[in-house]
Amino acid sequence: MKKLSVSIALVLLMCTAFVSANELKPKKTYSNVSSELATLLAPDGAVGDLENETVVKVKIRINADNEIVVLQTNTTNAELSNYIKVSLNYKKLSSFELGLDKEYVFDVNFQM
Repeated sequence: MKKLSVSIALVLLMCTAFVSANELKPKKTYSNVSSELATLLAPDGAVGDLENETVVKVKIRINADNEIVVLQTNTTNAELSNYIKVSLNYKKLSSFELGLDKEYVFDVNFQM
């Protein structure tokens, strides 16, 4: 009887572990979108002088025409923020990895 109780408890514990493991969803990488964004944000002289490496969080949304709409950047550098907005706003994505009317946040790493 004791072995039966231990076996039932072990089975319940294992089932709980499997259920909780199924609930965790791995993060998507969006590799096609990442390469498209890197191409659109190709560096040029418009960024201005950056004194050191800068990482900017950019919040975007994809509209019904599969175009990027920049909602927000977290940089205090006005030239850099303007460069990101001009480079990305209303540019059409060729990949359809991102869902429509959902907000996405990604990091843009600008290096000297």
